[in-house]
Amino acid sequence: YYTATIWGSYKFETEVAVSRDGRSWTVEGPISWTDEHIDSDVNGIMTRHVLPNPLRQGKKWLMLYTAIGKNTERTICAAHSDDGTSW
Repeated sequence: YYTATIWGSYKFETEVAVSRDGRSWTVEGPISWTDEHIDSDVNGIMTRHVLPNPLRQGKKWLMLYTAIGKNTERTICAAHSDDGTSW
């Protein structure tokens, strides 16, 4: 996962890249959101940490992230996913 700027805006998105050797990377594209953006992340995500979900119920992966709101305020948010690309 990495942060990419959306060209022509001050918005950010999270993209996925994969590598077998840690040197050559293939970009798979941005993650997708199953719900609409909320006010606190309307300008995207600056940082994130993805880890296996420690809760027994729920989806497989947990993402804790810093969201950027309308007036560039920052909020800590959480999302969950089964495949690591749809949140």
